Amino acid sequence: MDVSHSLDVAAGGPVLVFGSAPPRGRDLDLLARPSEYSAIERALESGGFVRRGHGWVKFHGCGVASVDLIPATDWSLPAGELKALFEEARPIEGYENLVRPAPHHALLILALRVERAGRFESKLRNRATDASAEDPRAWDIAGMHAPGWRAEDALRRLRAAYNDGSVRMRGPGIRFKAWALLRKRGIVVALSGLDGAGKSSQAEALIATLDRLGVEATSVWTRLSYNPSLDVIAAPVKKIVGRGGHSSSSEEASSRVDPAKEARRRSPLLNYGWASIVALANGVTHRRKSARFLRRGVVVICDRYLLDSAVHLRYRYGETKSFRLPDLILRVVSPRPAAAFFINVPPEEALARKAEQYDLDQLTRQAGLYEANYVRWGYERLDGCSNKDELCERIARAVWESLQR
Repeated sequence: MDVSHSLDVAAGGPVLVFGSAPPRGRDLDLLARPSEYSAIERALESGGFVRRGHGWVKFHGCGVASVDLIPATDWSLPAGELKALFEEARPIEGYENLVRPAPHHALLILALRVERAGRFESKLRNRATDASAEDPRAWDIAGMHAPGWRAEDALRRLRAAYNDGSVRMRGPGIRFKAWALLRKRGIVVALSGLDGAGKSSQAEALIATLDRLGVEATSVWTRLSYNPSLDVIAAPVKKIVGRGGHSSSSEEASSRVDPAKEARRRSPLLNYGWASIVALANGVTHRRKSARFLRRGVVVICDRYLLDSAVHLRYRYGETKSFRLPDLILRVVSPRPAAAFFINVPPEEALARKAEQYDLDQLTRQAGLYEANYVRWGYERLDGCSNKDELCERIARAVWESLQR
């Protein structure tokens, strides 16, 4: 039995589905009076759902079931309007207790939702079309009820936008979605590990799961050495320490020793200074790529982040050296992750999955550096060879809990 049917059985009385009705809706937005509210609450708890505010979620593999359970009193409707909302509700085919709003009530709910969101998206416009088609008098009846809902202006603006095809609307409105999002700024989620560990696929799965929860997310990719600004900084250094001229052939050019690298090899101080510059450039890239998303409240999933930067600094510039200053620069400049995961796989497995840039010996050296540093950087270690769905669930649950905090 799916979630909607199990809650339908448990409710024991009418419960209003004020979002997309099942089976079309990806989640359930429910409005319940006290007795039904308590019954559904008990059913969700016994069904393994976890509660945060009005939101209940249950993660299962790379998927998630979510329910917003709102007490009817939260809508602050007059007793007569609240009674009419439930008594005039329409049945949903295949359900006994889950009901949907009558067309005029659907328009009032839609008006307040669109007023709050400020946008009349196409899927919401379709709901207005459905309500109008079901009852041609729906707009006029909604207008009669609007004063009790304190929605006269919202309904008027919705009707005007519906008639002229407008998308944008402005107004105070009220809040319906239980976690829309619970913060003004977004958060950073870090996924780190060897090439081939599965970071990209887990990032994609997490974006899909968060989308089911009504949370906008995006992924960004960074790499320590892939930064054009480093070439600009390095150019004068290479000119100073270079040996002049260009090779006469591509074969000769490929065999030449990079003068800047040779200089760093001979000078520990120059090597340390360059590692600090690389750390700064990498930290600035982290901040630049995530800043505009964080300001919009988006969850930024970083495919490679601080742990990868720390590992590759050591891999490139000295595995046994202390990198206190470069590490400090990375910590200070990069946005702090709210959740960070080290997806660990053996070097042999990483090579089998993604035989590209590094050979087995190089991957083995990097794996040792990941193991030596992940705790210090505050990462949670995950087994990248375990079931993909188990990894999805563990990561999604931890990120969701971070959002609630």
